[in-house]
Amino acid sequence: MLKRLSVVLAVVALAACGDVQEQEDAVQTEELGATESALRVCSLSCPSGYYPTWYGCDYSCGGSCSFGSNNSVNCEPIGGSFTQCGLSCPNGWHVTYKSCTSSCAGSCSFGSYNQAHCEPNINSFDACALSCPTGWRVESKACSPTCGGSCSFGSYNQVYCVPA
Repeated sequence: MLKRLSVVLAVVALAACGDVQEQEDAVQTEELGATESALRVCSLSCPSGYYPTWYGCDYSCGGSCSFGSNNSVNCEPIGGSFTQCGLSCPNGWHVTYKSCTSSCAGSCSFGSYNQAHCEPNINSFDACALSCPTGWRVESKACSPTCGGSCSFGSYNQVYCVPA
């Protein structure tokens, strides 16, 4: 009972200091003993070790929420394969395809992209890129419509990477 009361008091005290959702998640994470969990951040960027999955407007973050304005982001811990808002992946991961969703900032007109599917750099892999990451070499080049751009004769936007 005393532990539960102290957690409730901690949440109330933290709520008075600002970003309620992030602080509640931190308290819940501590209580459950989990190492990482999803975060809702009153900002447009995620902390190190997390990737953005959704942008939106949260009245608890302050400011107004007019159409198309964003003041918060949902962040997930980086690991395994994932799809994130943005067109690049963190170091150690590569883009396998690009797509568009209304959950990420921007509009989804024909041929536009605002999110990338990221896979870890292991074994050998196809990447939506013109070169391979450090420690890898290009084995072959190709063109894929899911990597963005047009696939005209002689153009490429995808590489097959093998260990250097």
